Amino acid sequence: MKLSDKIKQILIEEKVKQTEFRLKTGISKTAFYAIKNGKTKKLATETAIKISSCYPKYSYKWLMTDTPDSISNKDGINEEEAMSTIENLFLHEEYLMTFPKFIKYIEGKEAIALNKYLKQKLKERLKEL
Repeated sequence: MKLSDKIKQILIEEKVKQTEFRLKTGISKTAFYAIKNGKTKKLATETAIKISSCYPKYSYKWLMTDTPDSISNKDGINEEEAMSTIENLFLHEEYLMTFPKFIKYIEGKEAIALNKYLKQKLKERLKEL
């Protein structure tokens, strides 16, 4: 599936107008039309992360890879996985923070969307307590 088709799919399924999509994701008008018209074949990493964080149904992996048309983004993190991850991070925080690679991953671009989702779920969990 072409990138332009993926973006059109997001617009249709999420029932959002192009302007709303651009404003929410921070994509410029010029960049958006280059994607929509097929001039841009691959998203920048930061753009794909931003889209997947604004629209979690559509994963970074799906946006960045050439997947078959029938594949949607079922590979994103779900509620149960998020809560389990949060609990494990709390349980093992001191130990995990001793690993430089773990710290680098958590601070890295690829983890931004996951971090935002987990932070949102963490806030919701803390409100419950």
